[in-house]
Amino acid sequence: MIYREIFTRKKWLFDTVIAGIVINFIALTVSLYSLLVYDRVVPSGASQTLLVLTLGIFTAILYEYVAKKVRSGLFERLINEIDQRLARGVYLRFLNVRLDQLPTSIGSLASQMRGYETVRAFLTGVTTHLLVDIPYAFLFAGVIFLIADWLAVIPLVFFLLSLIIGRHYKKQVTRLAEEYNTASSFKTGLLVESVEGAETIKSGQGGWRMLSRWMSTTDKARTHEMRMRNITENSQHLIIFFQQISYVSLIASGALLISQGELTIGSLIACSILSGRILAPVVAIPNQLVLWAHTKAALKALDALWALEDDHFGQQQPVILDHIKGKYQCDNITVKYGDDIALRISNLQIKPGEKVAVLGQVGAGKTTLLRLLSGMYKPQSGSVRLDDVDLTQVSKPILAEHIGYVHQEGRLFAGTVRENLILGLLDPGDEILLETARKTGLLETVIASHPLGLQRPISEGGSGLSGGQRQLVHLTRAFLRNPDIWLLDEPTASMDRYLELRVRAAIDSAIKPTDTLILVTHKADMLSLVDRIIVVSDQQIVMDGPRDSVLSKLRTPKSVPSQPGSKPEPEEEIA
Repeated sequence: MIYREIFTRKKWLFDTVIAGIVINFIALTVSLYSLLVYDRVVPSGASQTLLVLTLGIFTAILYEYVAKKVRSGLFERLINEIDQRLARGVYLRFLNVRLDQLPTSIGSLASQMRGYETVRAFLTGVTTHLLVDIPYAFLFAGVIFLIADWLAVIPLVFFLLSLIIGRHYKKQVTRLAEEYNTASSFKTGLLVESVEGAETIKSGQGGWRMLSRWMSTTDKARTHEMRMRNITENSQHLIIFFQQISYVSLIASGALLISQGELTIGSLIACSILSGRILAPVVAIPNQLVLWAHTKAALKALDALWALEDDHFGQQQPVILDHIKGKYQCDNITVKYGDDIALRISNLQIKPGEKVAVLGQVGAGKTTLLRLLSGMYKPQSGSVRLDDVDLTQVSKPILAEHIGYVHQEGRLFAGTVRENLILGLLDPGDEILLETARKTGLLETVIASHPLGLQRPISEGGSGLSGGQRQLVHLTRAFLRNPDIWLLDEPTASMDRYLELRVRAAIDSAIKPTDTLILVTHKADMLSLVDRIIVVSDQQIVMDGPRDSVLSKLRTPKSVPSQPGSKPEPEEEIA
């Protein structure tokens, strides 16, 4: 994608190449000016000729300045347009990746997302450097050959030696760049983790342990960076050394030719100027090597991001369902997180309009079941069908429109209450927002209690709001969506009893008889919303039936297999 975005803009690239050609030709005229002045003007004292030549070279230098400004402007416009399209493309790719495919490391994902900037900078900067400056080194060598014959060999030899030096250090720099990027990714992830978990770190006096991890990570990153810098500096010093040796060798050899009458002083000065132009591009090789190493690592990370399965993986044309009834059929499902089995279901049917509760102990697989039914996760084996259509084949925007999924720990984003409520929705207007918030209790607990109301600011992650208030925001958003299928994962887990009863009544009035409800809860009061209960234990369904029948069995001791080390739930909670 990056190559396509850059190289499809042929007109801009062509213009930058033309500007580079003008700049290099003007550099050639400067050397020829020196030759003419020393060989023609100085011996004859031709003032008129000197004036004409000087005015001409001043004009050429002015054109060079304009050409450089034009090239800089073209680069700026090119980079700006490419950056906009690449930023959109990379973020869109991230949004389309299926949730179970995303890396668990925040730092790794952040590095993958930022990688396009490194690649863009390298390609846009190096493209004209390779297409113009380095090829013109051979043209300058050819001009030296025309002026001074074999003297052209000297700068060419050192030019090739500089390229060999760069090639020699390339492998080391590439390896160090990969190690540095890995350490940097881990450092980013650790920093994000520390910011989000600052309260836990302080309350648990875990700062010393996190500091130890931070120092260890930064030490690794700094070590790799210093080693890269040392290699870069060494190679740069060598190349500058070659430049100086080349210049001295050229002057010394030219002086011998002058003493033998085979070369003029003007020709020698012109050759020395052109020699500097030949070796000028290779001075940038050390820095370009480091940039290339980071670019290679970034390309590898971007390839890994593009290799992840997206929401419609393997589907050329997702199925568009105009109406969803809410009929689920799960057959021979196995879900794994890494090597650990998270859920195993041989057969599960949920009829349209059924109201189902899912009970189970912590880690039993309840949330995993909701993720499967929402279409966000794909089982490693088996199939989940919605209205007799494989869930992986259904268009994800259609699923999002018809399924109201309230996460157990849903995240709020920096902005306002209003912006978080209408996330992914068309703005229904303040009246509907406030009326819906009144039903769920959000108006009373969050909006009315703040002078800014709906414009109440929310920090990243919803900090500043309690867990129950954050749940109310997510639940209110589901109410605004008015879905056909409700997937509620512990919607009242962080609420007091008064607010829980209010939310239960709101859910009961909002859900239509034709709507399908799958509710994960530990609260007995919430079970009045359902007519069927599924009990999950040890990552599989161990009980399924009518609500009253299952509840009576649950009240019988040892009716449900318990997990090792599990503790009994409070009396007001179930399973």
